[in-house]
Amino acid sequence: MTILLGLAGAPAYGFADFLGGLTSRSIRPIVVTAWVALIGLVPLAVGLAVLGGRFTPDALLWGTVAGMSGSLGVLMLYTALAVGPMSVLSPVTSVVSVIVPVGVGLVFAASRLSGLGVVAMIGAVIGVGLVGAVKDRSGSRLTARGLLTAGIAGCGFGGLMIAYAATAPEDGLAPLVVARVVQTAEVLPVVSVLNALYPIGTVVLAAIVLRERLTRLQIIGLALALTTSAVLATT
Repeated sequence: MTILLGLAGAPAYGFADFLGGLTSRSIRPIVVTAWVALIGLVPLAVGLAVLGGRFTPDALLWGTVAGMSGSLGVLMLYTALAVGPMSVLSPVTSVVSVIVPVGVGLVFAASRLSGLGVVAMIGAVIGVGLVGAVKDRSGSRLTARGLLTAGIAGCGFGGLMIAYAATAPEDGLAPLVVARVVQTAEVLPVVSVLNALYPIGTVVLAAIVLRERLTRLQIIGLALALTTSAVLATT
């Protein structure tokens, strides 16, 4: 069931990232992030009413951490997608978001990777390197700023995963609601007034709508990055 839910959520994340990144090309990314956080409260409130949740001290603590980390991830991702090719930067974010929790688990939780997991980790790094090694020939230019911003976004999403993993299953949707409230409260004052496979949706829509084109080497890099992310997520 966990795998099925993860696969079902991947296209939704990808489409949301594409739309958020596209909107951020005409509206400031922080404004888009604020609206995403605010609108996202609605389905979470409905889910909380239906499925329930417990607002325990741990749920409040880790929900707050998740909200802060998620805010950074969404803002940096939308910023990256606004300045560079979505079909490259979204997978970069994805790979980093997988490597961060895996690395934390290895260092602090005494987790161990299987031989396949080690190969996948190395493959993920190589995949990202291939993506960034080729000059992009579409309308968007791949820059160091875009890659750095996408990497920071991946760290934010990785922190989000770590925070959610620290919550108790009995807390239900409560940590998610807390995280969304924190995201909303954290972003709206600034403007005075978002697990691994989600980039697939972004890449597909970027190719169809924006006609972004990848070189053969970049396609190999993306395929390697996405495949190794999936392996790392299941090892």
